Amino acid sequence: MRPLQLTIASAADAVEPPDWHDGDPAVRAQRNLDGSIWAYSYAEGSERWMHVPGIASFRFGPRAEESVVVPERATPPIPLSVIEDTYQRAVLPMALHAHGGEAVHASAVLTEDGVVAFCGRSETGKSTVAYGLHRRGFPVWADDTLVFDASDEVVQAVPYPYRLRIRPEAAEYFELRELRRRDTSSWTALEQAQAESAPLRCIFLLQREAASTPVETVRLAPAEALAGVMEHAYWFRLDDERTRRMIGRYLVLATRVPVFRMRFWAALDQLPEMLDRTESLVRDCEPATA
Repeated sequence: MRPLQLTIASAADAVEPPDWHDGDPAVRAQRNLDGSIWAYSYAEGSERWMHVPGIASFRFGPRAEESVVVPERATPPIPLSVIEDTYQRAVLPMALHAHGGEAVHASAVLTEDGVVAFCGRSETGKSTVAYGLHRRGFPVWADDTLVFDASDEVVQAVPYPYRLRIRPEAAEYFELRELRRRDTSSWTALEQAQAESAPLRCIFLLQREAASTPVETVRLAPAEALAGVMEHAYWFRLDDERTRRMIGRYLVLATRVPVFRMRFWAALDQLPEMLDRTESLVRDCEPATA
C-alpha cells in the first residue's frame, strides 16, 4: 500500500466540500469514546468526504490511499506536514473502511507466532507498550492503525505504513531524545515491519486505572471481545449492508483471535510487568473458540 497520494485543491480547481452541519442527512459526526466530535463524514452517491475541523476536508479518490484535500482557510496557512499527518493517522483508515476494508485504532508488534495488537483510548499507552516490546526484540508492526482481513480461516494483519509516535514522558523513559518533541510525523520515510500479511496472534484491550493497582489481565469470551474490539473500530458509516459485513468480520475476529483485557495503573514503572505479562500470555494462549 502506498502511504498517501494527496492532491491539494486550489481555487481554480473549484472543489467545494459539503456544508458541514448536522441538518444534512448525508453528514455524520465522528465521535471519540468520550462523545466529543473529532471529524465529520459525508456519503452521498459516489461522493465520500471527511472533514477534520481546523485542518482540512478530504475527498476520497477511487482508491483508498488517494484523496483531494481542501485545507481550511487560515492565517498562517495550515502546514502541509499537519495535513499529511492528519490524513495518514485519521482519514486514511476511514477511507479504507469506506472502500471495504477493516481497521482498528491499535498499535502492534510482530512475534514469531504472528502480530500482537494493543487497542485503547488515546494516550492509554499503545505505542509505549509496542515500543517497549520492540526493545525486547519484536519489530513494531503498526502504530495507531491496525488493518486486518478476516475473509480466510486465519485472521490476517495487513501491512500498513506507520511512523512511531510516543508521548514525551515515555520518550523520556526510553531516553529517546529525538522523539521528545515530535508532535507530528514525517511520512516521507515510513516504517513497516514487513511487506506480507501475517496471522493476528492476539489482541490486548488496554485500560488505565486512576488508582494504584497491580497489572491485571483476563481473557474475554467472544461476545465481550466483540464489543470491546469494536469500540476501537474505524467506522465510516455507509449503508446497512456494509455495516452487516463489518460486524460479521469482527465476529470472525472475536471467535478466532484471543482477546485479553489488561488493566493497569498509569505509571511507567509498571511497564516491565506489563511487557512480561504480555510475552507470557502470547506464548501460552490457545486460539479462540466460538
